Amino acid sequence: MSGAAWRLLPKPFDDYRLLVLLATLATLGAALAFRAPLVWRLVIGAVLVCNPVAIRSAWFGQNDAPSLLLLVLAFALVTRRRFAWAAAALAGAVLLKQFAIVGAPFLALMVPREEWKRAALAFGGVIAAGVLPFLIADPVAFWDDTVKYGAGTYKIVGYGLSAILVRLGILEDRDGSYPFVLIALLTWVPLTIWLLYAQRRARELWIGAAAFAVSVLWLMFIGRTFNNYYLLWPMMGAAIAALVWAGEREDALQGAHAPRTPRRPVAGPG
Repeated sequence: MSGAAWRLLPKPFDDYRLLVLLATLATLGAALAFRAPLVWRLVIGAVLVCNPVAIRSAWFGQNDAPSLLLLVLAFALVTRRRFAWAAAALAGAVLLKQFAIVGAPFLALMVPREEWKRAALAFGGVIAAGVLPFLIADPVAFWDDTVKYGAGTYKIVGYGLSAILVRLGILEDRDGSYPFVLIALLTWVPLTIWLLYAQRRARELWIGAAAFAVSVLWLMFIGRTFNNYYLLWPMMGAAIAALVWAGEREDALQGAHAPRTPRRPVAGPG
């Protein structure tokens, strides 16, 4: 969808790699949007933009950067208490790359209960606006191009569990079937539920971002394909966790050093 829209630009600006490059650079701005010390925002933002995986992805036009930009922005907006905007940004990330849906339950636990309705409406509205036109136009093509294509078209390549099973001879070849759904139900789903439980008990925002990083890393490891640029997703989660932790730490320090209001002296008898 984004590729088709970008191709409407005149040449040579219709090269999709330009969008990937701009989204990669804009990730620094998303890092600066966090409620955290400026030094942390600058350093981590530079890491997100200048790390070798992101640079290589921008050069080869891997399409993760626009979705990752909106993912980082969504968590930044949570720290600014812009919960509906955060949900809308996450929905945009999901439309651009389905991996971003892993962040939805973790971000939801970072939103206060009284804001869930507004956030859910914003998330659902953006998803509906992006999906319904294609779903109504051709439901079969929508399923084949989004779900079926990604689940069964790719060869088993990369550094994940599927390639290990091929190397061990448990799977016959790289073009054969791979029981991803079964493995995900037995491992990734329980792991994610436990991470969500730990996040809820901790009651610290940065735990949610760190839990997202662990969950998405395991999901990619057990997937049919595990390309090197997939590492950007858990990397972004770890960077988000660091930024949120720095912001919470600064708030705690400011609260500890805030001047206390002196108590009024109790009036004596007489």
